[in-house]
Order: sequence, then C-alpha cells, then structure tokens
Amino acid sequence: MKTLTFDTETTGVDTATDRVIELCIMGDDNRTITWRIKPMIPISESAQAVHGICMDDLKDCPTFLQVSQDIFPYFEEAEVLIGYNVGFDIAMVSEEFERCGISFNLKSKHVVDPLKLWYAHEQRNLEGAYKHFTGKTLEGAHAAEADVKAAREVLDAMIERWGLGDKSWPELADICEPDRHKFVGTTNHFLWDEEGKVVFGFGKHKGERAWNNRDYLQWMLRGTFPSTVKNTIRDMLNGNLKGPQ
Repeated sequence: MKTLTFDTETTGVDTATDRVIELCIMGDDNRTITWRIKPMIPISESAQAVHGICMDDLKDCPTFLQVSQDIFPYFEEAEVLIGYNVGFDIAMVSEEFERCGISFNLKSKHVVDPLKLWYAHEQRNLEGAYKHFTGKTLEGAHAAEADVKAAREVLDAMIERWGLGDKSWPELADICEPDRHKFVGTTNHFLWDEEGKVVFGFGKHKGERAWNNRDYLQWMLRGTFPSTVKNTIRDMLNGNLKGPQ
C-alpha cells in the first residue's frame, strides 16, 4: 500500500483557525519534500517558541492556496497516512484544503500513529510509567499512599534518565505547563495576553478578547464550568479583575 508520512508546523494549536507554515512529506522511497508556507494570520508566541519559525522567515514563501495543487496529489494518492500524533496534522491539512475548495476524503485512508501504537502496547497510566521507568511492578495501585510514593519514584527516575537534575522546581513546572503564568485563575479557560488583557484560552473563541464577547461569557455562567472559572467571569464583568502580577 502507498504510504505518506508527514508532519506540520503551525501558527498555533487551534485546528479550526490556525494555519500550516511548514509541511514535510515522505513517501515509500524515503525522499522528503518540505514546503515553507506564508500564513495569513500571525504566528503565536507559544508556537514560535516550539518551532522557531517567525513571520519574517516566511515573507517570501507561497500561501497554502498557491501550493495546494502541488501538495494535494500526494495525500490523494496515499493509502496510508503516518505521523506522530498525526490526528492534529491531519486536521490542520484538511482545514487548509477546505479553505482552498479541495475536498479531502479521509474515509478511504488508513491512519497509523506511532504515539497511539505506543499507547496500545505500553500502559501510559501510573502503573505503566512505574514499570517503564523503574523496572518494577507497582503493588497496591490506586491506593492513595502507594500511588503517591510511586508518582515520586517515577518523577525521580525521569529526572535522572532525562538529565534534568540541574533544573529547579519552577523550571520543571514550566516544562510541564509552559503557559501557566498566563492563566487567569487556576485553569487555562482564560489567559492574559501580551497587553495584559484577558483572552479566551479554549474553544471557538480561543485567543479572542473575552470582554468583547459578553454573550459568550454569560453562556459560560449558565454552563457546567468550574466554580473558579465562573468566579473569574463575575470578577471580569464586575470590573474587579486585576492584570497579571
């Protein structure tokens, strides 16, 4: 069967609104082709921190529309799509084709994701992590004391294996959740932007100024969101929300 292994770099992680800025494909001959693509929206800071591509790097590159007819045949002809956590990449590429008026039919494709293959063959829960990083079997799993001790033992083993012993706790926390300093409250439902304004951190309005969509805020108050999130909304609506400290 004809395979296509591919990966994308993007302006962000919202598959509905973000754009592909780099696409690499590899066929059965192991030959790779890479396109750099100029997006029609800015690259988010968090995305740029990951892939290191800035808008200036792409100023002379074609748009996705301009290269879509070159790219699409590879996806159309492939019977098997391969990529690490490839569901995200498929969604991004599909949205790009849709914007170009190209129908990308996935029903006939087989999708092979090494990440999911890994999940299928090794447990990714605490017991699996304990076995993977310590080589031992966790006794008494799901008893709080056993789980607490195992979690710390797994963390210590990770730190040693990955050479993180020189990292402070704040540095390790930043690795685990690099955007936490932007959280408004205790969750990522709302974030502080670069100008100290509150933006949505999730959903269809992700990245948009929250104050500009009071109807959506009211909808959230009526919804099943955590009480801390609702308290943040009330503070926002009442003008009691201070900027990031």
